Amino acid sequence: MKLLPRTIALAALFSFAATTLAASNNPFLPSGKVDVDNQVGEATKMMDPFEVPLPPYPKPENLVEFNAGPADAKRIYVDTTSISIGTDEVVRYVLVVKGTGGGSNVSYEGMRCWTWDRITYAWGGNDGSWSRSRQSEMTRMPTSSTLRYYRALAEEVFCRKGEIAGAPADMVAALKRGGNRLESR
Repeated sequence: MKLLPRTIALAALFSFAATTLAASNNPFLPSGKVDVDNQVGEATKMMDPFEVPLPPYPKPENLVEFNAGPADAKRIYVDTTSISIGTDEVVRYVLVVKGTGGGSNVSYEGMRCWTWDRITYAWGGNDGSWSRSRQSEMTRMPTSSTLRYYRALAEEVFCRKGEIAGAPADMVAALKRGGNRLESR
């Protein structure tokens, strides 16, 4: 019976060590950041999504097309004037997705590079107005083929090795040259 408390303590220690080690070896977490059960420090606490200021509605002359790959029939655009980086380490941007049938969706999005999460803050209306999303928390980056452009934008424009890929001007340059496909990530 004396082994039971020792076994429990040892199991707890190994569990904590494994979780911390796994987080520190996560390729999407920069060195020095440990995201154990999504507990982050105050410096990186996400802004209340309903308090994030909305940008001006995108103008056609500010849109840069991003090619998400040959398998994606949609046309993806980012409003270069909307790209910003918050104190909460979230890259924010306006996304315009045009379908093959002529319809389009406009949204104001946020992406956190080191946790590989995203959020939609608002949806654009045909009249140039914004409607706040009901989404209140970030979700994991989608892996489905229909939404692969999120992953492509993260990997090729907004993030590099789990870190934010520079200043907004660097991201605009990456968009204009087609992403960071040729650079080491």
